[in-house]
Amino acid sequence: MREIAQLADLELKLEECVDPSDAWGGKVGREVLREQMGEWLAGVAPWTNFTTLTFSDEINPHGVSEEVGMKRWAWLLRELNRELFGKRYMRKVGGSYFSYALANEFQVREALHFHVLTDRPIHYTKVHRLWEDYAGFAWIEQIRDREAVAYYVSKYMCKCTCEDVYLSTYKGSPNPLPGWWIEPS
Repeated sequence: MREIAQLADLELKLEECVDPSDAWGGKVGREVLREQMGEWLAGVAPWTNFTTLTFSDEINPHGVSEEVGMKRWAWLLRELNRELFGKRYMRKVGGSYFSYALANEFQVREALHFHVLTDRPIHYTKVHRLWEDYAGFAWIEQIRDREAVAYYVSKYMCKCTCEDVYLSTYKGSPNPLPGWWIEPS
């Protein structure tokens, strides 16, 4: 029933366009894509943390390209996994012990900025320390409204040129559990 309502809504939006090709390259197409992406993203993993990672001008005086930004994200990801599972963490957990969805944006000052959703506990202090030493500013908060934050991140996923979604198959926990590991309730 919901799909029928969505199709009817799409048809109304398309009728508003003078040329149907305007819909897919314009605001209507972006709205439809964002709605679909947000719905998918909200249901694909039980997101628990919302992280923003910003590159600072002090550490990166000439700016950071998306390619360099993604390499720094990969480095942070490795560090978080190595802390819990050692150098050969990929043998135990695959690419990462947690799922993530990442989208980028360039701020008004043209600094690269990442929006990241994660579904397992992450070491907040370590993320802050590493990112602030190596790249810029980090902000992490627990998600209260999974659907709202998924739609927020989907907005950037639909307009950015650099997004990454990884769905972890690892469901275990590190042994021993670190003191910062708190399972969401």
